Amino acid sequence: MLCFIWQRFIKINDHLITFFIHKEKSYETNASIYAKECVAEVKDNSDNDRETASRMLGIVDDHAIEDNDIRPRCYKIVAQSKFKDFRNKLEKPNFDEASYKWEFYSKENGSIKRNLRTIFMQQQWILDKKSNLKEASEFAKKHFSSSSKTTDPPAANVPLKFISTR
Repeated sequence: MLCFIWQRFIKINDHLITFFIHKEKSYETNASIYAKECVAEVKDNSDNDRETASRMLGIVDDHAIEDNDIRPRCYKIVAQSKFKDFRNKLEKPNFDEASYKWEFYSKENGSIKRNLRTIFMQQQWILDKKSNLKEASEFAKKHFSSSSKTTDPPAANVPLKFISTR
């Protein structure tokens, strides 16, 4: 009977680990896809923004247009309420995929907590007692089970030795 229970425990544990890896990879893949789509969209929009800016510069450069008419004509092309955003997008377009990945993780935060944290907390990790990964795992479990899990722990207390220097 004990042998059967042990085998079932190992099988369930293996399934949980497999599911954990699958879900983590799916979040990672979806974040990469989301980031690539966002960067492609920004690149497409930057072409349109350059054309719009070019039209506005044409108005500024046209000496037949009175100085008092320049601003109202530019606001016909880009609404005054959206002008500051337009200028910021044109000045600094965001082509950084990493920022879009973190944006995706922020949006999926609830789902990640429900799927990955629960499995992580229930997992029986067999790690070497001197392992830095064991220390990090125990820290994470302790933090997730504490009442202050909604606040970030002080950075000095977070174990990072398990991360390779490479």
